Amino acid sequence: MGDRHRPIGRRSRTWVFVALATAIGLAGSQRGSAIVIGSRRQAPAPRWVVAGHARGTPDVRDHVVYFLSRGHEVVALDAQTGVLRWRGSTMGGGEATQGTRVILVGDLLVAGDYDLFGFDRTDGRLRWRLVPEDGFGLGVYLGAACEGAVFAGSPAGRVYAVKAESGGVLWSKLVGSDTTVFAPVPTSDLVVAGFTSFGKTQTGGVVAWDRVSGEERWRRSFPAWNVPAVGTGAAGGPLAAGSWIIASSHEGVIYALDRLTGRVSWVIPNLGQRADGRGPSAQDFRPLAVVGELLVAGSLTGEVVAYELATRRVRWRSVPVSASVAFGLAADDETVYVPYLTGQVVALHVSTGVERWRMGGSAHGFSWVPLVAETGVYLAGSEAGFVALSRPSFP
Repeated sequence: MGDRHRPIGRRSRTWVFVALATAIGLAGSQRGSAIVIGSRRQAPAPRWVVAGHARGTPDVRDHVVYFLSRGHEVVALDAQTGVLRWRGSTMGGGEATQGTRVILVGDLLVAGDYDLFGFDRTDGRLRWRLVPEDGFGLGVYLGAACEGAVFAGSPAGRVYAVKAESGGVLWSKLVGSDTTVFAPVPTSDLVVAGFTSFGKTQTGGVVAWDRVSGEERWRRSFPAWNVPAVGTGAAGGPLAAGSWIIASSHEGVIYALDRLTGRVSWVIPNLGQRADGRGPSAQDFRPLAVVGELLVAGSLTGEVVAYELATRRVRWRSVPVSASVAFGLAADDETVYVPYLTGQVVALHVSTGVERWRMGGSAHGFSWVPLVAETGVYLAGSEAGFVALSRPSFP
């Protein structure tokens, strides 16, 4: 482990879908009687709000919730009252924090800025900072943790397994040059991650490694669905669902890959396309969530669709906001939480797609994926601050 710090701009490949959504100018697509309208309910009153510039998805444990802030900070707040427990700095460079996630691993809080940081979760003391010799930018693509290891991608084309206790690199593997590896997802035996390679046409797919050894198990590149193709890089997921690894491409096509071999098991076409791939050709970003028997997918069109996993039949589709869905979804057994790039977050009934409530907006927005926990729903607002909601009960 070193404590060198590479310049913020060096080969950094920050995901560009915000600009893409603005350029395309996509709005919600109304598709007749299949669209769920539903009645809007008032958002639950916040349990507490703490002023500040919050960022990303928080984590919570033992009545303390941990957030990133825009100013290269980690903030620990009492989960019930919002009272400040401690505040720590990543000492990062640049105008704003570049990472979007913190995760708790044992007694450590691992935070992503440009680099990767480990804080003592009880007092905020900085325990380690990781800038590996063979890469950079791990904090931008911080993934999840499993059995004491935390996993991260990077714009250096590598995936990393990091020992959370010390910040030491357990293993790292190169996917390719001029490639970005996005936030990895560990399973019981695998680590899977989406990747995009930047050439004349963006290409990409999903790679799976042995979680312990780092040996590559399989690699699957997404095929071109449209002619001409608009790029086949990774653009949503991956996530694990039973025997499948599910991910989406730049074309808005959703692929289910066999988790043992990486072979394509089934495909859900781009919104508006026929099963043979004919129809509108546009880039799309489809954030994914699996809730019980359903696969829920967002879109830059603003549409949210729930598919039955077993049959891929559409259970419901909804366009609550005529704007682009942001780059992740959260869910519990009753509700799907959908953040939009307009700063609104909308709660939809899992089984029907009917809107339960919404909150936020352009002035006080919540574009980050919320944390849904037993103790509440926690949201980071770029202007709205650090927010906690009690989880409401619905009939």
